[in-house]
Amino acid sequence: MGKKLNPRKRPASEADVKKAWESGADFGLMFCLRAFLYILKNNHHIRQDEILKLRDEFTELVDAFNRRDITSEDIDEVLKMDFDLHLRMV
Repeated sequence: MGKKLNPRKRPASEADVKKAWESGADFGLMFCLRAFLYILKNNHHIRQDEILKLRDEFTELVDAFNRRDITSEDIDEVLKMDFDLHLRMV
């Protein structure tokens, strides 16, 4: 017999899906920003003004990503072409 369905549960709307996607993207990107700035500050001793500038630039990129003006594939392509840098998840 199949799984019992909850009759009160409503399917996710397009707005629900969009909100969840944006929330997840924001969380992931902000975590990466925190980790990146932490490494620069503590391991590479980058000056405070440079850290703040990087934070602002990263925040602008997150906004562009959320507006879908840029994709992760766009960023990967630039990194590959300009720096021969290939990123992968481990």
